[in-house]
Amino acid sequence: MSNESGLPDSFSSSQDDSDGKHLEILRYALSVAVKKIGIGSDSMYARFQHHFHPIYKKNPDAFRTMYLELTRQVESNFNEEVKQIFDEEKIPVLMNELDKLIDKACDEINSSAWRPSGDPVKDSVAHTMPIKLKHKMKLEKMVTELESVNKMLKDAHEKKQKKLIKTKQKIDKISDKWSKAVEDIQNADMKEIDLYLDKN
Repeated sequence: MSNESGLPDSFSSSQDDSDGKHLEILRYALSVAVKKIGIGSDSMYARFQHHFHPIYKKNPDAFRTMYLELTRQVESNFNEEVKQIFDEEKIPVLMNELDKLIDKACDEINSSAWRPSGDPVKDSVAHTMPIKLKHKMKLEKMVTELESVNKMLKDAHEKKQKKLIKTKQKIDKISDKWSKAVEDIQNADMKEIDLYLDKN
């Protein structure tokens, strides 16, 4: 479930003032990924309604309730797994340490002496290069982190997708049995049914 900030509860609830820049980026990336998956969205409900139309047609209210419970469990399980990863791997601590290392490295780059060579072009490059390197390092780290998060979310999504497929197969089997029973009743000879009822 999401709160007013748009972040899933398990992400925002653990957030505090000590969160560094990269940890904030990671939390934001996770929240965006959850939105893109579309858990509980109208479009996902429409897809469910399309694929399970016979069940939806028989009882729309029960189908809606079943869908909401299913998506609630999927999102809850996803949030719990991510929170467990954060806790077990100490992600907040590692991300904050990463911020400190990056800041320290940038300070070391900025503290290097600048010795004018007399050539304005060379001198300007020497002055702007540390800033560009600092920005480049931040971008490279962000890309690496986002790629890692995307892979984690992809794996989680595939796992949940397999579970949903198994659930669909079970529902299809039950639906087939009911359809077969209805078909047998419709094809039955009413005289034979009356004779059977009279005997019993």
